[in-house]
Amino acid sequence: MSGSQLMGAYIDGSDLDLLCVLPDKLTFYHFYDKNEDSLNSFLKKKLHGIISINWIPGKVKIMRIEHQHIEVDLLPVFIPEKFLLLKHLQLVDDELIRLVTNESSIYALAGYRSGKYQLSLVPSRKKFTALLRAVKIWATNRLIYAGIFGYFNGATLSVMTAKICTLFPHAPLSYLLYQFFSIYSKWNWAHGASVMLDTVTPITLNQFVRKWPPVFGASPMNKRLSAICTTKLRSAVYGLLD
Repeated sequence: MSGSQLMGAYIDGSDLDLLCVLPDKLTFYHFYDKNEDSLNSFLKKKLHGIISINWIPGKVKIMRIEHQHIEVDLLPVFIPEKFLLLKHLQLVDDELIRLVTNESSIYALAGYRSGKYQLSLVPSRKKFTALLRAVKIWATNRLIYAGIFGYFNGATLSVMTAKICTLFPHAPLSYLLYQFFSIYSKWNWAHGASVMLDTVTPITLNQFVRKWPPVFGASPMNKRLSAICTTKLRSAVYGLLD
């Protein structure tokens, strides 16, 4: 489980993000193909109440399933088979991420690892969850919660919220909410100042995937509001324009 469900900050309309961990000898064709052996065909036959199943290509490959008016994003993650034989599989294992070769799988794991890392940083998970829900509802009500259109998404708001919680570890929720809007309304977004939960070390995402760190063009249309969460071996980057 990943996304808002992992963070405990789901709101009305939130989709369900699930990681589907598979051996790396399989491919995306086994996952979403029209032949009878694919997961796509199996779900259509066995799962009643499915409204639609769509394959969404991109940096992170997603099978989007609408089942009884619940939207599920299924993210395939291909890992070495030896890890699947372990009694307790740890997706945050550094050795595992070193051996994953599929770029989409690396990005899919980044969201999960980043979420777990953020939860380990915040002094109070209860306050973090409540604050994140509040700002997500605020953004939704003002029609600025849609990452696909260049607005806030759950990942950016999560990192921004975790930053506030770590800056004021003993503050009540009302003060955290005040500081969220006070600090970010004055943040130097125009000059590319990122919200960071940790320093970026030489061991970053560029060892695993291409085009990291991102290069922002001179055009105002290319400027991004970014929030960065780094872990020991991974950096998960979330931009409003992905």
